[in-house]
Amino acid sequence: MVDGKKFKKCRVAAGLSIPELAEQLGMTRQAVWRVETETKDPSLTVAAHMASLMHCKVDDFLKTVKPA
Repeated sequence: MVDGKKFKKCRVAAGLSIPELAEQLGMTRQAVWRVETETKDPSLTVAAHMASLMHCKVDDFLKTVKPA
């Protein structure tokens, strides 16, 4: 589960626009936008590639889960 605000923070910190990140991933701008707006979660493989391109860890843009 991606936290859209954290994802955007990582993307902006890496100096990437949505179209730039999409191009590097081989995805559409809409697909990246859907991740950032929490409409769709990426697969683990895609999330790892995103993190690599944004110079962060996948954990940096996942939602924090509180124990029950």
